[in-house]
Amino acid sequence: MAISDFGKYNFKNDIEIGKSAEELISKIILERDDSVTKILPNENSKYDLMVLFNDETCCTIEVKNDVRSQITGNVAVEIFSRGKKSGVFSSEADYFVYFVRDNGVKIFITRRTKLLELIRTCEFRRVFGGDVDNFGKPTTEMVLIPKDIFYSNAIDITNRNKYSFGIRRYYGYDR
Repeated sequence: MAISDFGKYNFKNDIEIGKSAEELISKIILERDDSVTKILPNENSKYDLMVLFNDETCCTIEVKNDVRSQITGNVAVEIFSRGKKSGVFSSEADYFVYFVRDNGVKIFITRRTKLLELIRTCEFRRVFGGDVDNFGKPTTEMVLIPKDIFYSNAIDITNRNKYSFGIRRYYGYDR
């Protein structure tokens, strides 16, 4: 799947789109970060990818697609599903990578702790969407972070080249 295909949301294809995004970000990281030796997919809800570095350390990444960001002007961050903590509140990922629509697709990386700090210190609009219950009511609660605020708390890695890319180069390693 090409990067341009990520803007077409269809719930039945959500898993396939997510896997494609994970494969794409894995490819980008492996091509651009010489300190990465391997990226392993994860099959539980704690994180999506584990990045292994040549110094035998690792970090974890959650990959998200905001298919409506072009329309809403926000980045949706999941916090609850069916009344339980989910998304950024339950993930064990060190970093979140977001595919954001904004005159094409842009890719941003931010620390999970930075997202939590934003959610806890700012008054963002909350909405429901995603899966629906037996009554047709959406079950997933999200906060909508305006793109300008999200962008100023993340790093655009869309067009970074091999010499200006590196997860630890931007954020250091403190796991």
